[in-house]
Amino acid sequence: MYGTESGTKVTNNGTINLNASNTTGMYLDNGAYGINNGIIKSNRTGLKKVVGVVVKNGSTIENNGTIEINASEAVGLLAKGNAAGKNIGKIKNYGTLKITGSGAQDSQVPQEGQEIAKDMAGIKIHAPAGSSTATITVNGVPVVPELATTTGEEYKPMEVSTIGMYIDTSNKRFTTPVEEIGEIHLNKITRLKYLV
Repeated sequence: MYGTESGTKVTNNGTINLNASNTTGMYLDNGAYGINNGIIKSNRTGLKKVVGVVVKNGSTIENNGTIEINASEAVGLLAKGNAAGKNIGKIKNYGTLKITGSGAQDSQVPQEGQEIAKDMAGIKIHAPAGSSTATITVNGVPVVPELATTTGEEYKPMEVSTIGMYIDTSNKRFTTPVEEIGEIHLNKITRLKYLV
């Protein structure tokens, strides 16, 4: 379930099943208000990084139900802030949290302006709390990022002899017009397909 913006209210009165790694039951952002009166649970073994509820940017979750997750690095209720680490989401837990697995946590709430770090495959990016710059290391060795430029053309004319186009005429979902495609030289087109 997803809710964003102040004034938005998202309520779970049923069961949310999380059957894959890197999944989230409810995601609340930008001041939305969420209520879990039901169940949010994982159903498979061997899962990783499953989150019951993410609440960020001043959003609020009120958990009156049950969040039951068995996964490594699982989090039942995860609060986050904005890009600067401010405006942390609010957690009101009146329900039951059963979060198990290696490195699992019932809830995770960062401190306002907390450091930001990402570590993957020996590459680590770390920005201390309140800092506007980050340190980048590769296998523990500090590196300076380089600006990558290219001399290749951004756009090369395509040589095509067939164009296919889909048009939705169901009167339920309207086809968005194709815009800004540049010039089409029809003298080189030998076949044109319309799928309606």
